[in-house]
Amino acid sequence: MQPMRPYHPRQTLTLLLSCVMSCALIAFSSQAVAQEIPEHYLPAGPAGSGGAGVASANDDDAIWTNPAGIARVRKARSKTGTRTKIPNLILGANSNSRTFYGSLASGGDSTIEDLAANSDELGDKPFWVRAAMFPVTLVSLSPSSPAAFGIYMNSVTSAYIDSSAPSDAQVTAVSDIGGVITLGKTNVTNRLSSAIQIRPIYRYALENTIPSNDLADKSALQHHFTSLANKATALAIDAGLMYTMADFWFPTFGLAILNLPLQCRDDYLNPFSEKREKICGTKFSGDFGSPDALSILDPTDIRAGFSITPRFGRDLTSRVSVDIHHFAIASGSTNYGLPGIPSGKLLHAGVEIFKGSPLVPPDFGLRLGINQGFFTYGVEGRIGYMSIAFTSYGQDTSAQTKPSEDRRSLVSLSGEF
Repeated sequence: MQPMRPYHPRQTLTLLLSCVMSCALIAFSSQAVAQEIPEHYLPAGPAGSGGAGVASANDDDAIWTNPAGIARVRKARSKTGTRTKIPNLILGANSNSRTFYGSLASGGDSTIEDLAANSDELGDKPFWVRAAMFPVTLVSLSPSSPAAFGIYMNSVTSAYIDSSAPSDAQVTAVSDIGGVITLGKTNVTNRLSSAIQIRPIYRYALENTIPSNDLADKSALQHHFTSLANKATALAIDAGLMYTMADFWFPTFGLAILNLPLQCRDDYLNPFSEKREKICGTKFSGDFGSPDALSILDPTDIRAGFSITPRFGRDLTSRVSVDIHHFAIASGSTNYGLPGIPSGKLLHAGVEIFKGSPLVPPDFGLRLGINQGFFTYGVEGRIGYMSIAFTSYGQDTSAQTKPSEDRRSLVSLSGEF
């Protein structure tokens, strides 16, 4: 590696802030439309950095952002080693979930339809909760062959009642159970790394409109889940690449393709173009109670990212990351990714500030970023064998061209051995 050039803290800070502010202005200047981009798994750490992680992945979160990052868990000269994280638990909720549940519980004799029509605390405010668990082991099969093996569960439930049509509730409940096998390759300096991974998935999903009053009726909800839910399986394959240049800034370029286009659906209802199109990605097969549900296909997600790692001294380090996600490519009538997503939803940018070497995961870090034009932040730390992270981020759930923020929080807890 080339010797480090002298640094100038003031110039470094100026460039860092300019980069983050530029990304923020670009994100805020783009209009968003009324759909939420489906994410198959969102780690707490990258969510705090605006969702950016394609070129900065260096821990088990790399499996969900850029699989090639599993090679960055260790220093270049560390040839062997095993790391296991258990239970790797994530719990999440949005700021409206408590209000939503409280309105249902305190409704008395009022119907949910009446509450939604007359209460500012229920109508037009979505309910969203998440629970996930991802025990995983990262190993070195050889000095140049990192690998990861894990199992995961990820369940996301949301409900939305439009105050202009309060008799119906839009309910989405998607639960995945699956496994991960990631095989990587890196050169002797660890600057060039690649990986491919396989994810078998079993998915249980309900995405439908039900009578709003059924939200408070357990037997009615059970009936909807039994009669309308999709029960399906799929095999997803992801791939990633990372390259780090050898100078003071450690600029890194990353490319990841999640849900390689192994199969396509000819009549997939694209929520952004509102047309039936041929979309490729990870195709699910099984028993479909709701054949137009978004969860019957995980579209190919092409991601590109760039990161730099300026240091403010011997101990204080920062990492700036800028990503573009869900880049769509069309070939004739075939689409690899979802076309029609506005540019403001594709851009993710963030900065992580931490103490220690940029070549190893830090013991403590602070994250800031921009996701879909909304501010994100997070903090994470390690105490002995335990690690904990908290993240707050905004998600656009508007039903209009004007973006509407749904503020969500994630808490992650795990033991690392």
